[in-house]
Amino acid sequence: MINLFLLDFLIYWWHRANHEIKFRGKFYEVHHLNQFLDLTTSIRFHFEEILLSSDFRLIIINQFDISFFQ
Repeated sequence: MINLFLLDFLIYWWHRANHEIKFRGKFYEVHHLNQFLDLTTSIRFHFEEILLSSDFRLIIINQFDISFFQ
């Protein structure tokens, strides 16, 4: 259970980094193209953002041996 909280915490900081780091922000801008938030905002991502985010999560899951079947 602690590992899931850790994963959530790290994903939160990943999200913050997407807003703060200019290089990362260029990919993340696709997510915020609309002037107002709507349903499409949650599914609109640059393909490289999806790849990098997935890689980040897989590294964290493997590093901390997080299992979702316990």
